[in-house]
Amino acid sequence: MQVTSLVDNCAAEGFEAEHGLSLLIAMDCGKKFLFDTGQSGLFINNAHKAGVDISAVDACFISHGHYDHGGGIGAFLNENLKANVYIDSQAFKPRYSLHDDGLHSIGIDKNSLNGKRLVLCDETVTLPCGISFFSGVKGDCLMPSGNKRLKAADKVSQDAFPDERSLLIEENGKLFLFAGCAHHGIVNIIERAMELTGKIPSYVFSGFHTANSGLDMVGESAYINALAQRLLTYKDCMFYTMHCTSYSVYLRLREIMGERINYLSCGGKVFF
Repeated sequence: MQVTSLVDNCAAEGFEAEHGLSLLIAMDCGKKFLFDTGQSGLFINNAHKAGVDISAVDACFISHGHYDHGGGIGAFLNENLKANVYIDSQAFKPRYSLHDDGLHSIGIDKNSLNGKRLVLCDETVTLPCGISFFSGVKGDCLMPSGNKRLKAADKVSQDAFPDERSLLIEENGKLFLFAGCAHHGIVNIIERAMELTGKIPSYVFSGFHTANSGLDMVGESAYINALAQRLLTYKDCMFYTMHCTSYSVYLRLREIMGERINYLSCGGKVFF
């Protein structure tokens, strides 16, 4: 398998960055998948620079209904004329983020999309090649504190992220887990993946939503330390983080976790 970052907050030389996430997953069996689209069509431009043909992608998976993960769906549907876009049925409900100057809309607009190739998911979706697109995450272990400023459709309640989904792919005896922002907490998502498969993931690709946490320095340091120590308990699991983790938080995680964690910026590729 090869995983290429097409959108991230950080970019390698020759690539463009934006606040968002998009990963191209190329399996050894020949199948290609897009996980999230960033907030615009920038992933297509970066794909061209990386030698990736978006029109050849076999399916697209959207982790949740925020603009920085699904804002490029329309661009994908225009560029790729065959692939379905798998997304939770609740992903198009209005979502908001609370800023100093008030609420900002951060959802994605279904009305602007070609609905014929949108597959609205209510339960775990299983596809050939050992693929599961799942929700149903439970637990509250090490939940990201930044969730508190994210509001549901009523503009008052904290978003419970019922639309958040993660992708599991098993190939060559290795289990790969892809999560978007891990609003449900990356530990809880890993535990759900283990419940579904009976295995610890070999590799985890995810933002941890630790940027702009709202914690003071002492609280943030304690949270990062606790998160790192918990992730290290998953034996032989390698972590690739990105996007909403922030690079500065990654560096602090790296101090504790060492080579068990890496940052995958736009233009970066990893092979397995």
